[in-house]
Amino acid sequence: MTQSKYLSFISICALSFGFTYWQDQNNPRKVTLSVQGKGNTFHWNSVVPYTIAVSDAEDGNTEYNEIPPHEVLLVAKYFPDSTLIKKIGIGELMIHHEVVLEMSKALCFTCHAAHAKLIGPSFKQNAARYKNAPGAVEFLTKKIINGSTGTWSDLKMPPHPDLEGQDVKEMVMWILKNSADPNLTYFVGTDGALKTIEKPANASGAGVYVLTASYTDHGPSNPSNGLRTQGKRGQQTLVLRSLEYK
Repeated sequence: MTQSKYLSFISICALSFGFTYWQDQNNPRKVTLSVQGKGNTFHWNSVVPYTIAVSDAEDGNTEYNEIPPHEVLLVAKYFPDSTLIKKIGIGELMIHHEVVLEMSKALCFTCHAAHAKLIGPSFKQNAARYKNAPGAVEFLTKKIINGSTGTWSDLKMPPHPDLEGQDVKEMVMWILKNSADPNLTYFVGTDGALKTIEKPANASGAGVYVLTASYTDHGPSNPSNGLRTQGKRGQQTLVLRSLEYK
């Protein structure tokens, strides 16, 4: 190998090593979910206050308002029988959370909530109207990107030209598939309260809530161009059991 080829080879190896080393610098983010109550239990038809703390080496800390609250998500799923969790698996329950995190980053929850009307209709209302409508996914994707007026009374939805069509399509499909589920809800922000359901008539006392707090960081900055890479998610899951749980 000539000296010039050898030097080129060394340079390529050094660049490759530097790129790999830089890629690995996305330090783990820490998400801490805390709920008020005794031993992670809940009462029927009551309020469970919660707080979420996030710390990330690159993005900062929620304690110092360095992380936007709308990028912190809590997903709550109620199961009438705790054995269902074992059958489904906690990992599988988390599959769709990335889509909801993207919805929170896109500020969808500024105007819409899971089940209650906010500025605009709830996602549950949207799912009820469009779930079985032909071409609903494409129709709603265009409305979100281009904006609309008059669909829900005189409310105006602003356009979102900065969102990618495929990303919006995934959000719409998630909404139509999951928002009608009365046992699934989600909240944006670092603190809030979960309203538990009334005790079902046939409740065995084994009801549980699976709460998952999530945050996806913005990734480290590439020193060569200042751009950030795709972020990584941190999360914590808690299982709340009914006080009647045996």
